[in-house]
Amino acid sequence: MSNIKYKTAIYMRLSKGNDKNTESESIINQRSIIYDYVKAHPELQICDEMVDDGFSGSNSERPEFKRLLSEILDGNINCVIVKDLSRFSRDYVLSGNYLEKLFPSLGVRFISVNDNIDSHAKHEDSNFVMSLKSIMNDVYNRDISMKVRKSLDAKRKRGEYIGSFAPFGYLKSPDNHNKLIIDDEAKNTVKTIFFMCLRGISCADIANKLFLTDTRRPQSSENAYEFSGLVLCADCKQNMIRKTAAKGDKNIYYVCSTYRQKRGCFGHNINIKIIEKIVLDKINEHLDNADNKESFIKKVTDEINALSENTGEVFVFDENGRIKELTRLLLVMLIDRIYVTHEKELLIDFNSFD
Repeated sequence: MSNIKYKTAIYMRLSKGNDKNTESESIINQRSIIYDYVKAHPELQICDEMVDDGFSGSNSERPEFKRLLSEILDGNINCVIVKDLSRFSRDYVLSGNYLEKLFPSLGVRFISVNDNIDSHAKHEDSNFVMSLKSIMNDVYNRDISMKVRKSLDAKRKRGEYIGSFAPFGYLKSPDNHNKLIIDDEAKNTVKTIFFMCLRGISCADIANKLFLTDTRRPQSSENAYEFSGLVLCADCKQNMIRKTAAKGDKNIYYVCSTYRQKRGCFGHNINIKIIEKIVLDKINEHLDNADNKESFIKKVTDEINALSENTGEVFVFDENGRIKELTRLLLVMLIDRIYVTHEKELLIDFNSFD
């Protein structure tokens, strides 16, 4: 019996395609088979154990596989044991380069227990068996890939959805994961995106408007505050945040977020009632200055109705023909930004409906 001690690394792998409950391919079973082999070969001294759990054998970019090679090149390992050749690699070219060229040149012993392969044993048919096994593993991998592609192609031709995740605006059907159904919560947002795109609004501006419309929501409520995300400080161009001094709407105000966070700017704030009055006056003035007020109102009304599936009146006028009520959707549709100066003046940027 040889007195040479081999600094041995155990390498195990489980691919994503394998069922982790299948004992013959489990990491536990691989480890058990290898350690039983090592007990019968005292010259093998286990120095390290590498496990790539969830990596294909055709992929060389496996973290523990790369660490194994690094340890070999550093001289820390001179023997590698695997349960079978397919655990090391299913790529014929890759395994050939390592097992027939690199490992022999570095004096590294390679053992595949179930394949009865040991590069230290000078069997005449050893290289032939190893090459044949490598080819079989490579063919198996290519065969599986071909079958998967054909299966996916067949699903596509039948109109079935094969993506891992449903695109925004859809959900996977609970009864059939290859079928998409409309997401009722997101469908209006999808309509909004298409209508904005048809109006010539850029992707960046659409993203900004969606952010303002859909994500600025008060706690314990599904709806955004009417001015959420629209009111900015004219001096630092940062959002003004909604605060409540005491219970009741009369004490709601907006304050500069920069000042509030003690990062500079001015300590100015403005009551929400003042904002509502000024914005309402500015919107009425904006409508009066339109080239064709009736046409403008109809265009805005049609878009809001389409985006929100609204069935009621969009513009609520008083007896003098002036808007008397503001809604969140109307504000977002008409206004891009509301800037508040430290003198409590409002500068309003309106959206274009050309």
